[in-house]
Amino acid sequence: MIWRRGRRVEVVAPALFDSTVVVWIDAHAATLRWTTFDELEINEREIVSVGFLVQDDDEHVVLAQSMDHVTDSVDSVLVIPRACVRSLRRAP
Repeated sequence: MIWRRGRRVEVVAPALFDSTVVVWIDAHAATLRWTTFDELEINEREIVSVGFLVQDDDEHVVLAQSMDHVTDSVDSVLVIPRACVRSLRRAP
C-alpha cells in the first residue's frame, strides 16, 4: 500500500509482459560546452517510462515498447539499471 493525495492506494507488482510504469533516475550530460566548476548545475533527472515488462531481476528492469507474439519478438527495448529505479508498478 502507498499513500497518494491522502488516500491509501494498493500497488500491484507487475508480472512479466504486463504493461508497466517505471520511475527512474537517468544519467545525463551536465554540460554542453566547457564549463567552470562554479557554473556547474548538477540536477537529478527523474524519468517515467511505460512498456511491457520483459525482465525484472536484481540487476535490471527491462521494458519493451512493442511485442509480437506470432514471431516471439520485441522492439524498442529499454534496459534500466536496478539501482536507478525509484518505483515499479503495473500500469493502470
